[in-house]
Amino acid sequence: MTIALSANALTTLANLKMYIGLDLADTSQDTLLTILVNSASQRVADYCNRDFALQQYTDNLVGNNRQTITLKHYPVMSLISVTMDDNVIDLTDIDIDSEEGQLFDAASIWDQPGNLQNSLAQFPSDFQIAMLSAEANLQKRNIFITYTAGYVLPKDDSPAATPPVARTLPWSLEEAVWQLVSINYNMRGAEHTEVEAYTGWRTHYVKDIPVWITDKLDKYRQVIVT
Repeated sequence: MTIALSANALTTLANLKMYIGLDLADTSQDTLLTILVNSASQRVADYCNRDFALQQYTDNLVGNNRQTITLKHYPVMSLISVTMDDNVIDLTDIDIDSEEGQLFDAASIWDQPGNLQNSLAQFPSDFQIAMLSAEANLQKRNIFITYTAGYVLPKDDSPAATPPVARTLPWSLEEAVWQLVSINYNMRGAEHTEVEAYTGWRTHYVKDIPVWITDKLDKYRQVIVT
């Protein structure tokens, strides 16, 4: 069975083997290591509430009546299109804070949606209720932003390409995956067991992502406001 690294894998097998001390030429554990890398990479993405791979995204956001709005993914590499209330926004008016994933519109504000309830006053009450309920489900998202964002992952590093492509993923994120894989590789079947202490001996297994790993991930974690 051949299993490939996932699109969002945050390390390579070669880098991982160097970290855990395996012979690079030994491929006997490659399938298992690939599964563990894919799993650990997804756990990191889930914990941080974001994807890290460089790709195109489209965010559907709610206006905030401010000049700055925050995207879901970063660092931002390019802005492709922006519409607000179905109107196309001139990209030359927008400044990008790449590392923070924020857009600043010098010409206007990111409008909040209009007051739908007033515009429905002429319609029967049951229709108003249905429309307002639908609007609530959509959370009044009136802004669509398409852009490219993220990091060049280690597996996509290609110095021989024209032009060369160099990894940009922070090393601390890759290290977090190495450490998660190392835990699961060395403690297979026991990684979710909590501390157990008995007279004369003690076992200490890791439950979920250890705090010494989340401490380094918190720098990249996106806070989700509900």
